[in-house]
Amino acid sequence: MPKLKDAELIADKARESISDFCINECHAFCCRKGYIMVRLHQLNQMTTKEKREILEKEGNIKELFYSGKFQVDFTNSLGGCPALKDNKCTIHKNPERPEVCHEFPIFILGDKIKISKKCPANQNNKFYPFIKQFQELGYELI
Repeated sequence: MPKLKDAELIADKARESISDFCINECHAFCCRKGYIMVRLHQLNQMTTKEKREILEKEGNIKELFYSGKFQVDFTNSLGGCPALKDNKCTIHKNPERPEVCHEFPIFILGDKIKISKKCPANQNNKFYPFIKQFQELGYELI
């Protein structure tokens, strides 16, 4: 089994390496399109009462019954995630932010690495040197 701690360090470096690209070139695509699943405390970190009311009225926040989670749709009148301002995450350093926000676009799944095909940085081969490092550790890219 490949070393998880080493893979997490590589993934963090890879995510950090694209921060300027995300802000200036893709304009935080992942935070403006699609949706995420969050727990109530994470939802509360992401949004203000006013923004939450707008999203609920538009039908962009849906409670998933029996799971304790909420689905937040980023294709809304706010222009994306309610925590996004000028293509920057206002809760990036908050440990309560959703885990998927930390992990995206690189996910470590056992001995496999999945990089989101929807991520413009991945589409522009920004992760190539990191993919080689994952493979050298014994991870399979899926």
